[in-house]
Amino acid sequence: MIDHPQTQGIAIICDTQGGVRQILRDDLNLVAPPQPIANFTTLFDRASSAKAAQFLAAVIAQGAAFDWQLNACLKNRMTMLHFFGSASDTGLLLLGVRSSENIVRFQDEMSRINNEHVNVLRETIRQQAVAVAAVEPKDDPQQIEAMSELNNELVNMQRELGRKNAELMRVNLELHRVNSELEDTRAQLEQKHEQLLAANTQLADLAATDTLTGIPNRRALEQSLQQAFYTAKLEDRALSVAIIDVDHFKSLNDTFGHAAGDEALKQLANILSKTARESDMVARLGGEEFALVIRNAAGKEAHKAADRLRQAIESATWPDRPITVSIGLATLRPEHTSIDQLLEQADEALYTSKETGRNRVTAIQ
Repeated sequence: MIDHPQTQGIAIICDTQGGVRQILRDDLNLVAPPQPIANFTTLFDRASSAKAAQFLAAVIAQGAAFDWQLNACLKNRMTMLHFFGSASDTGLLLLGVRSSENIVRFQDEMSRINNEHVNVLRETIRQQAVAVAAVEPKDDPQQIEAMSELNNELVNMQRELGRKNAELMRVNLELHRVNSELEDTRAQLEQKHEQLLAANTQLADLAATDTLTGIPNRRALEQSLQQAFYTAKLEDRALSVAIIDVDHFKSLNDTFGHAAGDEALKQLANILSKTARESDMVARLGGEEFALVIRNAAGKEAHKAADRLRQAIESATWPDRPITVSIGLATLRPEHTSIDQLLEQADEALYTSKETGRNRVTAIQ
């Protein structure tokens, strides 16, 4: 028996039904002599008995099972033991220890004691063979020697089997540890990957959003307009663009301050976003200029969509003074080869609105 708690445990050889063939070690006094146990599952309480049966099934199905926690009755109280098992052609080797970290230390100690037991057994067999020869001189000495050699061979085979089982358990434990580390690493990589995707999405949103007004910026507008431009060309659809400029915005800033100007731009962006059609896109180009991508509309329909924005801004309540906007409108034509041409014409139309009195929509067809 081993007195050190770190190397105490129980080692049992069972058949595939859990029937106990041999108790190799029982440092924990789990089996109370002289009462033998017929089945491995009878060592545990009712709940752990069912789990013990599942443990045996796992050892048989997988060839080995690791760190199954089972409640065993130890000194009249329930104690959690960690069980490990491996299967071979000769049966199941089941090891139980107080702590899963001590299984390798327990295996080494068990291997040392088994070697001592094997040496004692071999000496006993030799002495028995000599005694038989002395009592029964008529027996053939060669036969006795042959029997002794067979017994020695059997003992050696049992010792080798125990060594291989212990080595297999040690290898399986190492594989289990490595697999656990790989699973932890994989989970960490997946978490980092999800965090990276979320960060990239957030960066993409920030790169496409105007920080003051919260609506799409010029970069987002050009990307959306480019896509709408190719779609309209390919599918022969209508497309218009409006550029919107706040009238007399400089005097608003000079009179009421830049903070008041920023608040006016925020309110204007909110009005544009709420008034525009669901299929259209509102963006801030910079300063007091905004833009509107009007899909599937040209001529009077596009002019109506742009003028609806102008009227919503003119009729809104403003904190400092009334605000109006001038709008330039351009519609896609067959000769257009890029969005730059469309934006340039919308800008020319905006200039005309400014020169002819402001607070109006000028369209270039």
